[in-house]
Amino acid sequence: MDRTHGDRIAVLTGPGTRKARNLRADPRLAISLTPPDDPWSTVVIRGRVAEWLEGEDAWPVIDALAAKYIGGPYPRDEVRVVALVEPEHVVTTSVG
Repeated sequence: MDRTHGDRIAVLTGPGTRKARNLRADPRLAISLTPPDDPWSTVVIRGRVAEWLEGEDAWPVIDALAAKYIGGPYPRDEVRVVALVEPEHVVTTSVG
């Protein structure tokens, strides 16, 4: 998975977004992934936000992900934070 930081899943958001507010109030999170080349397979990950990266500590993680998706560093015109999710339960399924 390319959205990781160590063994944790990196989730990017703005500090004042509903996502950030909800995760700070209740750090539980579920993520469902389906590979584009195999729509019959899924991975469901449940876990908790174990750590928040903010300010200068967040930018190396943000830029690493941006390089993958947009080919360069993330624009600095918005404040961003990173929630690092510690996976607690992973289920994979495949039909077909």
